[in-house]
Amino acid sequence: MAQQADSGEGPGQSDPGSADLGSESPARASLVETAPDFHIVGVGASAGGLESLERFFTHLPTDTGMAFVVLQHLSPDFKSLMDELLARRTSLPIRQAEDDMPVAPDTIYLLPPMKEMIVRDRRLLLRARDPRHGLALPIDHFFRSLAQDVGDRAIAVVLSGSGSDGSRGIQEVSRAGGIVLCESPDTAKFNGMPLSAIATGVVDQVLPPDQIAAAIAGLSRPILAAPTDIDEAGADDLGVNAILRLLRDEYGIDFSHYKSSTVTRRHPCSPTATPGSRMRRSSGPTRSSVRA
Repeated sequence: MAQQADSGEGPGQSDPGSADLGSESPARASLVETAPDFHIVGVGASAGGLESLERFFTHLPTDTGMAFVVLQHLSPDFKSLMDELLARRTSLPIRQAEDDMPVAPDTIYLLPPMKEMIVRDRRLLLRARDPRHGLALPIDHFFRSLAQDVGDRAIAVVLSGSGSDGSRGIQEVSRAGGIVLCESPDTAKFNGMPLSAIATGVVDQVLPPDQIAAAIAGLSRPILAAPTDIDEAGADDLGVNAILRLLRDEYGIDFSHYKSSTVTRRHPCSPTATPGSRMRRSSGPTRSSVRA
């Protein structure tokens, strides 16, 4: 196989800093214009990351409405077959990133070898990597720009890899209000990057790649919208319905057969609920449990 990943960097390596980096079809360009607030998901991987990426995209729906930017440490001595390999796992369009390329929903973008990339105004900006900088940190580099560009619409995913690339960038994503997901060290072929990410204390969920895909798919589900011309009681009912829908989607618990008065009286977040009745995620460690 001609695909090979570079090893990551040690904890002592520094980020080269933000770089000043310098044709989309009409159909996809129009998607960018009409849906400017879609999430952009940065997916970082290094050694052993191909298997994790395959598992991730195999289980990812093709209609999340999000864009996916894959950042992998690639050796300049080998031709990358990433696009061909991922195309076997997903029907999402896969594009090699180009300078000044607009980012569109439901599309995968790949970082080319020997390039540095950031996102600005929802466009990918690339430049040649300067070999004088030594070991590069392409994942940190992109995550930082992602946080600055889309704020709480940023999702950072750290998959298998050695070293600690990504662990600085995810902190920027978290501070901007974005979401940080990390592969479980138990499933990662190389757990250096996942362990470094977890050690920062900002990871929201630690999951196998297939469950990371499911978690991202869950974020794309629309929440029940409340009309503006309803009375206060109606607004309360719609709010409860939205909460129950989230509980069903997140935890598989269906309250649809309960009377509304029973649900509102005993809802875990109500003032009458006891601390022990509050629900916790069962799909993996949350940010608070990871920090503990």
